[in-house]
Order: sequence, then C-alpha cells, then structure tokens
Amino acid sequence: MDRYATAAVASKLRFTTSTSAVIATGAKFPDGLSGGPVAAALGAPLLLVPGTCVPAYVLDQLHQLGVTSVTLLGGAAVLSSNVAGLRACPLPSWLTKTNGWRADYGALPLREDPWISGTIAAHVLYMPKTGQLEHHRDPANAWFTTNGYIGGVGAALHTGGETPAGRRRAPIHAEPTICQNR
Repeated sequence: MDRYATAAVASKLRFTTSTSAVIATGAKFPDGLSGGPVAAALGAPLLLVPGTCVPAYVLDQLHQLGVTSVTLLGGAAVLSSNVAGLRACPLPSWLTKTNGWRADYGALPLREDPWISGTIAAHVLYMPKTGQLEHHRDPANAWFTTNGYIGGVGAALHTGGETPAGRRRAPIHAEPTICQNR
C-alpha cells in the first residue's frame, strides 16, 4: 500500500464522521508531518495526496465522513489547483485496463479501495508463489501473511463457476484469465 492509501485507511479506522479534514502532500514529509498536530487540534483526519490531484479513495473518505471543510497544508507550491478543487486523480492504468475488460463483458467498473486492495494484493502475490487459489492459514509457509489470508478469505474466486460465463462474473483478479490475449 502507498502512503496515500495508508493515510486513507488510518482515517477510516479512526473516524466515522468528521465535518473537517486536513489534506497535505505525501510527496515530501514536512507538510504531512506538521499536519498531524493540526489535524489532532481540529479533531480531523489527515489525508495525504500526491500534490497534483486527489485519489478517488480520498474523495470517497471525505464524502463518507461528511466533511464540509478542508484545510490544505503547503500552499500552491506543493498542492495544485486540482487539489484545492478536490479533483480526482486519473485511475491507475491497471484499473483502467481492467475496467475496459469488464465493460466488454457487461460488468460494472471497479474503483480502487485501499482497505481491500492491500489484502487482495498480498493474496494475489501468494497464489503464483504457492500454486494455490486459496490462502491457507499456514505460518510455516514463507509466503503466508495475515493480510493475504484476510484477502483470500474475503475473495470469491470464480464464484460463477469454471465456465467462461461464470468467470465473467468473477472478481478482479480472475479477469485476466478471460482476457489474456489483450
């Protein structure tokens, strides 16, 4: 998980509602570091952004919390007008490609969720290393991680069955098995 996603997950763990939030760039440490006490004084989450835009999951967190006031730390030299206007970052290229495949088969587009993608990423790493689709609770296995186990238990691989039609309804990490020639 990256620092922007980590800040969003930390916010989600700590806050269920907040009318204010503090946003700082995560590209350099001073603004984020000094933003901690500011956010604490406001009783608000500190969310990090790349400086040029706001990741979709940060916008989702602002919306879910009910934020009506955002304090920007760092000024125009480090936070662009896109951040000040709370404009979303472009989707990562892997997600754009996956959503293109999903659209071909009539599936709804996906959004990045760091709460989920961190555990799923650990699980996806485990699968080719062990040759297993399930993430077994086996601490003796060098590739076992608790996060991967959580992702594997939460994933529903091939829930539609082993037919092409069933795979079309499968979760994100099953998609490449249908669209491998793209």
